[in-house]
Amino acid sequence: MSISQAVARAPFSQLALLAERDSTPSATDAMLAALDLDASDPRDAGTKRDAKAEIIATYPYLDEEGTLLYRQERIEPGKDGRKKEFRLSRPDGERGWIYDLDGVRRVPYRARELTRAIANGELLYIVEGEKCVESLVAQGLVATTFVSGASGWREEYAEWFVDADVAILPDNDDPGRRYANAIQRDLVATARHVRVVELPGLGEHEDIIEWLDAGHTVKELTELVSAAEDENETDDGLGVVDGADLMPDRSHATTDEAPDVVLSTGELLDAVKAELERFVVFADDSQAIAVAAWVLHTHVFEAFDTTPYLHVSSPTKQSGKSRLFEVLALLAARAWLVIEASEAALFRTIEKKAPTLLLDEIDAAFGKDAEMMHGIRGILNAGYRKGATVPRCVGNSFEVVDFAVYCPKAFAGIGNKLPDTIVDRSIPIMLRRRSPIERRPERFRQARATADLAPLAVRLRSWGKAHTKSIGAVEADLPDGLSDRQQDAWEPLFAIAVLAGGDWPERVERAALTLHEAAEDGDLTMQLLAHAREAFDDLGDRLSSKRLLEHLVNRGDASPWVRWWGEDVERGDARLKTAAQSLARMLHPMGISPVKIRFSANETRQGYRRSDFEDAWSRYLVPTNKVGTSEHTCPRALSVSRSTESQRASDLRSSDVPTLKPEGPELDGWEGRLFEPSRPVETVPRPQRADLEQRARRDAQDGRASLPSGVPEDHSGLDDRATSSNRRVGI
Repeated sequence: MSISQAVARAPFSQLALLAERDSTPSATDAMLAALDLDASDPRDAGTKRDAKAEIIATYPYLDEEGTLLYRQERIEPGKDGRKKEFRLSRPDGERGWIYDLDGVRRVPYRARELTRAIANGELLYIVEGEKCVESLVAQGLVATTFVSGASGWREEYAEWFVDADVAILPDNDDPGRRYANAIQRDLVATARHVRVVELPGLGEHEDIIEWLDAGHTVKELTELVSAAEDENETDDGLGVVDGADLMPDRSHATTDEAPDVVLSTGELLDAVKAELERFVVFADDSQAIAVAAWVLHTHVFEAFDTTPYLHVSSPTKQSGKSRLFEVLALLAARAWLVIEASEAALFRTIEKKAPTLLLDEIDAAFGKDAEMMHGIRGILNAGYRKGATVPRCVGNSFEVVDFAVYCPKAFAGIGNKLPDTIVDRSIPIMLRRRSPIERRPERFRQARATADLAPLAVRLRSWGKAHTKSIGAVEADLPDGLSDRQQDAWEPLFAIAVLAGGDWPERVERAALTLHEAAEDGDLTMQLLAHAREAFDDLGDRLSSKRLLEHLVNRGDASPWVRWWGEDVERGDARLKTAAQSLARMLHPMGISPVKIRFSANETRQGYRRSDFEDAWSRYLVPTNKVGTSEHTCPRALSVSRSTESQRASDLRSSDVPTLKPEGPELDGWEGRLFEPSRPVETVPRPQRADLEQRARRDAQDGRASLPSGVPEDHSGLDDRATSSNRRVGI
């Protein structure tokens, strides 16, 4: 009887109980023997393994309740001459195993023992591989690991280690050190203590097993852990959260060193600006001035009541955003470069470290799921003001704890997907791709740049220590051209400019006015994209330039379109061309241009297609619940508000209700979608058309009309007017 056959017949609760009591390989083998199991599996049939290959050990992964979730098998020798290989499987709930982990919750190895150790305040070891875990368990220690070896760490595992005392023992190779760094950088926000312990005397690729086999003792290991630096008690930097290496905060790498040359505030600003321009091509001098002043402010932000956010954006990729953040990570105070950090990681790290948060690829974070970003949005909304906190529940008792979230923050991403409440508190830096005639920046090499900028980073730190207590008393005149929120944001930078003296106050003032004026121009482009999306939602997938302009100027809101194009649209074709050209110029930087569209057999006009806008919408706008027909939603009639019987009858006679050709509803990849009547039925794929015709005949025989796919037959969730409209048009 094979493993997959016999284990499936045994109650999984029995297997889980046995595995919980003792999950060592020898105990697993004993358990299998007691159940009359052998180590073979039908999956092995026909594979190109060595004839001597066998399952050396089976490691069960149980959750905190003792439920078996999946197992990992260690097979020696592995395929293709490898020393070993591992195979994962999960119970199928019936009579066998499924050889993938699709949809299965991932847990640490020996999760129940881990939970108990944390509750009891015991030291917990994280190693690479279940065999290493069992070696430490045999010594009376508590240890854990994760499937997939050195690449097995996942950020979600950090929640298991809240308030844990952790020692990480990496294998002696580069993958092992990356594995340890990845775990350490995520646990500093959750664990009580976390340190990486390099075992002395290990050969290449060796681990804790070889170290113990060489005669070393648990006492020696304990002494090494005690001597190791605790990341949660050091003043070092926080590193990079992008999946590669832990990059120290070089501005604090030489904490106690005095700068070889003391620079004035103005000289420091000039030096920082020069280094920024060395690696980044800014759109204009105002951007470099603002970023240089912002870097200095990160070293003294505690002296001010507010901190300005830095919002680095661009219309396209490869415009220098990430490069700018790499340079900022070398100069800003306690820089923490993050990509898609969890909410818990953010508020815990800000509470403990008060870092300069450099949140890259913010467009991906806010563009994916607005609900998931709700907690992070709260942190960012509050975190610009000194003393701001966010309440969060902590521990098994769900104690409410206020976490401080005040610290310097910078965001980088394509387009403008930040919420308005965050944008209003930000300094806008809108980068663009370098043109062929612009200078080529110096190539950024991490090691060289770190060494080159280290002396400047030391001077910045020394300057911050010298001025933190006094700079808050500096009063600066703020320009009336800035709004109240903009003045709040720029106040620390103006104070630094006053302290610098010379022409720096005038340079910072010009930069502030220039940047916000440019941002307002960019905001109009974003506003045009949003209003165009509404036009396509309301009018269909293809719009002539004239019809799009008419929709824009007739909005009846405070947008500038009626002032710009209203008179031209009203006068008709003679002036319409001017308005259409102006519209095209605004859309051209977004990669959108008008094309000739055939609206009917006798009508061809210049216009726009929804598909031409979709890339720009996905890059620059936050997704909305109201989407057009191409987004695969029920037709617009479904969202019409409830009305009285007389209003309903009048609405059904209205020309706003679409009418379809006799052939039936025209679909393009989605049932229930309404199109302009002029669109030919041939655009529907033939298999779908046949299916629709069959449905229509069946529904006609049943004496009822069919509703859009996904709408229940009792029409719950639809108002009366929507249901009546749907029946009239035959969907």
